[in-house]
Amino acid sequence: MSTSVEIEQRVADCSADDRHRILRVMAARSHRVVAAALLVLAGSSCDSGPSGPVAGDLEFTVVSPNGPEGAALIDLQTAASGPITATGARVFANRLGNRTRILLVRTNPGTLTFRISVSDVRTPPAAALLEVAGPTNQIRSITGYRIESAAFGAP
Repeated sequence: MSTSVEIEQRVADCSADDRHRILRVMAARSHRVVAAALLVLAGSSCDSGPSGPVAGDLEFTVVSPNGPEGAALIDLQTAASGPITATGARVFANRLGNRTRILLVRTNPGTLTFRISVSDVRTPPAAALLEVAGPTNQIRSITGYRIESAAFGAP
């Protein structure tokens, strides 16, 4: 049987979601069952992935409350050093110090998505939507829009 110090260390190494599950188990079980549950959860479900930065590609998507879009101007709070790519849209980028302005223009309206390489996919740069144009090139209010990012190729 592990000591409470060993159990506490394993729990401390877990993600916030895993710690939340452990606390739910603790509230529902006796101390003996809790110790066993903590060992199982701490040993099997904690993320033991790389501890340093994980370089890779991030994909950013403009999520529209209005459906297909024609163009968007985005401010990315990083000096994107590599290529910026998009599928189904032309990309124009201007690096300004530690920021990058990105203009995505689609010939046929659709989802506005672009991809960049970053030094750590776990800490994506902030992205702000500055302007958006609908399918007929009319400027729209950006109310209700958001930009989502995800590591490219992630499940």
